[in-house]
Amino acid sequence: MAIGKDTLTDIIKHYDENGATPRLRKKRAQPQPRSRRFISHEVIHTVVEFVKNYAEVHSIMLPGRHPGHKDWHVKLLPTHVTKASVWRLYVKSAKELGEPAVCKSSFRSLWKQLLPHIRSCRPRTDLCWQCQSNNEQLIRSANVPDERKSEVVQKQVHHLALVQNPHRQQAKTSGCITASTLHSRYTFPQTLCSRGQCISYGLFGVSCEGMQKQVNFLIDEGMSSSKGSNEVISYMHHFFNNFGVGEKYVDLHCDNCSGQNKNNFMLWYAAWLVGHKLHHTMDIHFLIAGHTKFSPDCGFGLIKRAYMKTRVDTLEDIAEVSLCYLTTVMCKH
Repeated sequence: MAIGKDTLTDIIKHYDENGATPRLRKKRAQPQPRSRRFISHEVIHTVVEFVKNYAEVHSIMLPGRHPGHKDWHVKLLPTHVTKASVWRLYVKSAKELGEPAVCKSSFRSLWKQLLPHIRSCRPRTDLCWQCQSNNEQLIRSANVPDERKSEVVQKQVHHLALVQNPHRQQAKTSGCITASTLHSRYTFPQTLCSRGQCISYGLFGVSCEGMQKQVNFLIDEGMSSSKGSNEVISYMHHFFNNFGVGEKYVDLHCDNCSGQNKNNFMLWYAAWLVGHKLHHTMDIHFLIAGHTKFSPDCGFGLIKRAYMKTRVDTLEDIAEVSLCYLTTVMCKH
């Protein structure tokens, strides 16, 4: 019958116990259907109200639309605040009140679906949290005592006084007439694209405060791999060799980008310049986070204003647009 030994043994055992009767298969117990867990409306309302109350205390509202959100009613939480940290506070509050709490994944899903306008501020956001918090307190101080209003105003004035670095004020008032000191600022803007959006070009700018001149470097996409410290050092070295005025003391101002400016390569380059007697001293000043808008951004704004109104297909077209305002150097080879 083409059966195995175990099957034959079972048939013999069944015949000895029950005789020549057909064997009946035992019905296995069907597993109970797993009940799906549904979050009640009350629990959802509790989660939403908790996030709203937390954002009301710790967030700030921007006066305009934030990138990535169509709704301009966006509220930004501090950078160190995450959804997981808020969920831990929510679980702790629910235990104290003796209420049920949702898991972390459900909490994140509800937040993302029902409260998309509340989000944490990204580290790359050029936003001074102290300034925004002080402005928010100034707006809400309409019906508070005059002493409280004075404290808020003094707090903002003190913060702005700390931001106004004396080196930045010196760079605005001093010049290069004596050819002894050079105050310069440099940065990378956003990438420019051709009209067909098929070719992108880089733009690096160095602003000379005393001479009232900005030198821009246009970089073809095939000539530069990234916006790193190697590119910054190359452009700055070209600037000193071709646009310098024999300065002895150099003050450079830049943002806090670690990949471009705040790294060992830039510091070693500055030490190399001083060690080879190209400059007596070179000071590099890093602007405070949230207050990194300075003179090169003004020049980039003028270029982009003309760039949006002009047909641009090649690197030479962008050079013609920028030459209307600033000195431009094309880096093609």
